Amino acid sequence: MHKKSLVVFFFLLSFKLVAQPIGSWTYIDEYQTWDANPRIIPSTDPAGICWNPDDGKFYIVDSEINEDTGNNSPWDLFGSNVFTTNGSGSILYGSYHTTISTSSREPTGIVYNPQDQSYYITNDDTHALYRYTFVMGVFTRQDTWILDNDGPLPNMDDPEGITLNPFTQHFYIVDGNHVSGGTKVIAFEIGVSNNLIYIPEESFDLPAEMTDGEGIAYRFSSGANGNLFVVSSSNEAIYEFDLGGSGTIINKYDMSGLNSIAIQGLTFGPRSTNSSLESLYIADAELDNNDTNNWEDGRIYEIKIGLNDTSLPIELSSFAAEVVDNAVNLNWVTASELNNVGFELHRATEEFGDYQLVSSYRYNNDLVGQINSNTSHEYSFIDTEIEPNTTYWYKLADVDINGLKTFQSPVSIFVPEFSVQPVAFKLYQNYPNPFNPSTTIKFDLNGDTYVNLEIFNSAGQLVKTLINDELFNSGSHEKVWNGDNNFGEHMPAGFYIARITANSNTQTIRMIMLK
Repeated sequence: MHKKSLVVFFFLLSFKLVAQPIGSWTYIDEYQTWDANPRIIPSTDPAGICWNPDDGKFYIVDSEINEDTGNNSPWDLFGSNVFTTNGSGSILYGSYHTTISTSSREPTGIVYNPQDQSYYITNDDTHALYRYTFVMGVFTRQDTWILDNDGPLPNMDDPEGITLNPFTQHFYIVDGNHVSGGTKVIAFEIGVSNNLIYIPEESFDLPAEMTDGEGIAYRFSSGANGNLFVVSSSNEAIYEFDLGGSGTIINKYDMSGLNSIAIQGLTFGPRSTNSSLESLYIADAELDNNDTNNWEDGRIYEIKIGLNDTSLPIELSSFAAEVVDNAVNLNWVTASELNNVGFELHRATEEFGDYQLVSSYRYNNDLVGQINSNTSHEYSFIDTEIEPNTTYWYKLADVDINGLKTFQSPVSIFVPEFSVQPVAFKLYQNYPNPFNPSTTIKFDLNGDTYVNLEIFNSAGQLVKTLINDELFNSGSHEKVWNGDNNFGEHMPAGFYIARITANSNTQTIRMIMLK
C-alpha cells in the first residue's frame, strides 16, 4: 500500500463548507474502525469500500488485517478482511475473508455488480482481480484474473481501486504504479468467455502529480458516460474526470481539511442522515498495524461532493405497516421522485435475514412509479401471505430507469393471532411471482363445492389442468404448479393466467414465469 509521510494535525471537524480552488465539498461525518470504542468494525487498514444497492449495505476490504503474525499480534492470520456495515458504521452485519493463506492478504479495492450479484476485488499483492459471491451464506471466490501478465489488458503492477459503470458493465481499475511509468486508469469489460476485454478509448493516464492513484468511484451524470472520481493519497486530493471525454479533469477537490493520513477507497451511497440524498464515503487506512494511538488505525469519512445536494431516485416521506383483517397493510409516501419507474417490496422474518420478493411494479400496477415528480404521491400494498404470531420485516426498493435498485430502511410489524373472519370465495396472487420453476396458488372457498383450476398461456390456450372438478371443503386451500403442461413438458418463460371456477364463481390472476 502507498502511505504518505506522517504529518498529522489532529483537530475536531464540525459540519462546515470547505471551499477549494476548483471543487467544493461539505464534511458530513466520520467513524473509526479498529480503535472505535466500542469496536464495531475490526478493520486496521480499510483500503476499499463499496455500497451494495441491492441490500443497502457498505462493504469494506482491509488490506493488512492479517499481515502481522507475531505471537502477540492482535491480528489473526486467517481472520476476516471484508466487513459489511451501515453508513454510520454503527452496525457490523457480517465479516468474511478473501483467502485462507498469506498469498492474497492485501485486497485493495472492491465494487459490487448488481447484474451478477458479485463482488469484484483487486489485490496488489497478487496483482489479480477476484470475483466473489455468497453461496449459502459463504463468501466464495468464483473467478480469478491475473493482471500483470501479457494478456489483453496492459500489465498492472499495482492494481488499487476498482469501480463499475453498471449501465455499460465497464469496469475501471486504478494502476497505482503502471508498468510503463506513472499512474493510469484501465477500462475493461468481461466477455462472454469470461475473458477481460481492454477498452482503450475509456482508459487514460492520470496527471503527473497523482503519483499514487488509489480509490476510484463511478458517479452517474448524464447518458451512460458519467464521471470517475479518483483519489490521490500523496497530495490529499480527489480528482473528478469526465468519462465521456476520455479522462478530462472536471474538478480537483482538496482533501487536506479531513486531517486524513492515507485516504484510499471511494464509493457513493445514501447519506447516513438522509437516505434520499447522496454522500461520498472515503476509506482512510491511516497507519499500518498501529495499535498504540487511538486515532491511527482506520477511519471512514463521509462528505458531500459539490455545492448542491444530489438526490437518489426518491425522497421518502413515510413508510409504515399495520395489521388489518389478518393482513399486513403497507403504505408509503414519496415527497419527490427522480427517474423512478417503480417499487419492489421484499420481506423477511429477521431484520438482517434473507429478504424475498413479495411484489413488484413489473406485474403490479399499484407499484408503478411517477418517473419524475416534485409532488407527493401515496402507494400501498396488502400482504395476505402471512402467518400469525410472527414478526415480519419489509424493505422497499425503488428502481430507476436504468434498472438500478435503491433499498430503503426496513419496517417491522408483529402479526398476532388471526381473528375469525367469514370465508369468502377468493383466488390469491400466486407466490412467488415471478417464479421459476414452481409457484403456489392459494384459494378460499365459502362452502363445500366442486372446483376447477386451470392454467392458460398468453394466447388463451389451456396448457395445464391443476384441479379437474374435484370436491373441496369450505376454507383455504393451496395448489402448486411446476410450470409444466398436461403432457409433463416444461413451459417457456412468459405470462400465464390461472383461472378458478367454483359453482358459478370465477376468478383469474396473472402470473409470470422466468428462465
